[in-house]
Amino acid sequence: MKKNIWMKIIAIGLLCLSLVACSGEQGGEQNVPNKEPKQEQPQAEQPPQEQPSESDQPKQEVETEKAIWKYTGLVDTHSAEFIVGNEPLVAEYPEDMKTALESLEENQEVEVHFKKDVDGRFILEKIEKVE
Repeated sequence: MKKNIWMKIIAIGLLCLSLVACSGEQGGEQNVPNKEPKQEQPQAEQPPQEQPSESDQPKQEVETEKAIWKYTGLVDTHSAEFIVGNEPLVAEYPEDMKTALESLEENQEVEVHFKKDVDGRFILEKIEKVE
């Protein structure tokens, strides 16, 4: 029992020693603040740099795309899941499209009109059943 306690104490001591040794400070140097007051050196004022505003940057117009997807169901109050190829895809939809989505059956093919925003999210604009 005593041997086990001593092993733990030694292990903790070695851990502390290794942490102190690897702390990144150079040997023997101490972080003692300089007692001499710093003399402020006048700095030349620089004019503020102008940042281009959003209106100055050309806006990328995102075009609406059209595709046939397989509807699998609603994910939450603003997203629906589809199968594109063999991969699942989640797209956001506007509130007024919810009833149209709820009327669809699982695995039903639909024609969707969507945009892909700058963050890579798919935003539905229109959805129709494929007959």
